[in-house]
Amino acid sequence: MQKWKNQLIFLGCVLVITGCGKGNNSNIEVSIPKLDRTNSIAGIDADNNGVRDDIDAYINTQYLVASQKNAALQMARVIQKELLVSKTDEAAIKLVLLAQSRAIKCVYLKFDRNGLIKPAAVVGNIEYLTSNTKERKLAYLAFSKAADGTTSSIPDGDTCD
Repeated sequence: MQKWKNQLIFLGCVLVITGCGKGNNSNIEVSIPKLDRTNSIAGIDADNNGVRDDIDAYINTQYLVASQKNAALQMARVIQKELLVSKTDEAAIKLVLLAQSRAIKCVYLKFDRNGLIKPAAVVGNIEYLTSNTKERKLAYLAFSKAADGTTSSIPDGDTCD
């Protein structure tokens, strides 16, 4: 009897799973953008919005709510700046760190910590994808080293651009 119960439960699960996706949205396809793996630290930013085009495409496919998409783009712009800023220009590094604090707070304002998409994951994923080559990872580490020993505080108010 227990064997029959287990088989019926299994069959029910299979039917439910195979029935999913048959609604009006079944022909929506999500494509994962191909990441730029050139040796260039900057990569390609054809629209000059401060975000590499491949990261732009990733954000546009991952985040459908406009405020969340904008927060993710703000974070991506800052990470791109971290890669490109002169590592010997202390004033420029401090400005990037301020922008970083603002962007991180913006992400935390727009993504619910208890929601499906966690703000820490947004920041981590964009950081990971943006520093996707050896050259970019080294530039990111050089920024981190140049910023070592600096302090920053969480900015007040709405920090979203």
